[in-house]
Amino acid sequence: MHKNGLRLRLLAKPFSLALAVTVLFVSAMTFAGVQVRAASVSDLQDQLEDLEKERDQLNADIKDVQNDISKQQEYHDMLKQKVQVAQREVDLLNQKVEAINAELAKTQDQKAQKEAEIEENFDLFKQRIRAMYVQGNTSQLELLLTSQDFYDFLVKAQMVKSVAEHDRELIDELVAQKTELDEMIAKIETDKADLETAKQQSERAKAELENAVSESNDKLSELQALENSYKQDKQKVDQEFNAIDKKIQELLAQSEMDEYVGGEFGWPVPGYTTITSPFGWRFNHTDFHRGVDIGRGNKPSIYGATVVAANSGKVVASLLSTNPYGYGNYVLIDHGGGKATLYAHLSQRSVQVGQTVSKGQKIGEVGNTGYSFGPHLHFEIRINGTAVNPMSYYQMQS
Repeated sequence: MHKNGLRLRLLAKPFSLALAVTVLFVSAMTFAGVQVRAASVSDLQDQLEDLEKERDQLNADIKDVQNDISKQQEYHDMLKQKVQVAQREVDLLNQKVEAINAELAKTQDQKAQKEAEIEENFDLFKQRIRAMYVQGNTSQLELLLTSQDFYDFLVKAQMVKSVAEHDRELIDELVAQKTELDEMIAKIETDKADLETAKQQSERAKAELENAVSESNDKLSELQALENSYKQDKQKVDQEFNAIDKKIQELLAQSEMDEYVGGEFGWPVPGYTTITSPFGWRFNHTDFHRGVDIGRGNKPSIYGATVVAANSGKVVASLLSTNPYGYGNYVLIDHGGGKATLYAHLSQRSVQVGQTVSKGQKIGEVGNTGYSFGPHLHFEIRINGTAVNPMSYYQMQS
């Protein structure tokens, strides 16, 4: 019995020493790995936060100029800057994903190494149990032989009263270290999934911004073509619009609707709200725009979109101007009380002169007829025959 006790103590010493060394080694690896991850990912996160601030400022600046034709070049340049910011954000997110992937692989290596060390120490523990068996404790060997693995044994080992308390504490600490590694890997996997989602969102945002730049290019081209054409044909254009203006006033003067139908004006092109040319002076103060032009915005096209009556009323004009410098297909609706709306450059008209229409009723479709350089709706609100700023009117409503 004395020899068996000596063997047990000899086995216990290297086992306890191996456990202690292993715990210290794993702790050093674990905390070192965490520090490396914090340093690299934190730096990338700081850069991403700086880019977010830059993007927010650009968004604020863009909002100020996007609907002002006189600032379309500035708007276009800002959109380009925003695309560049989005590209830098995508690059940083890619770097962040790569960093976490590398750290994940390192942590998985540490986990595998720790499992090997636990297995090695478990083998030592088996030798200790065998030594205890020599002393006659048969139940411990049965417990060991019926265990599927180390973790199964640990559950059953709660019933083992003869295991030294010191050794049990070391084993518990090893299991805690392995649990910590498992939690680290789960956390990194979650972070990686979040980053992949963020990267996809950033890629989508970049694609949307590139579309916006394309839209701005189209808008600039359209504006430049319109301005160049207007300068070349200014006299003819002015004559035609003055003639149309006079005709509109005559038609409204002849209308028998004395009282306003009531209510607020609705938007004439549901689903399309982008103003490509506002009311007022344009082309270096050489042309006075009597309404607003409503374009496609970020949608593929506005051509053929439904145009509806902004309010109830009576159609006093529904015709095609044959003059190439005019409104093309247009509809004029009298709402009574000196208020009227005009819808121009239509591809087709759905109402006739003298017809009574309801608010929201289809009166035509968006087109590109008359003096137009791209599909859009030219929309006017007139008070006592004089064109007023439609957007100011809508802003007053809101």
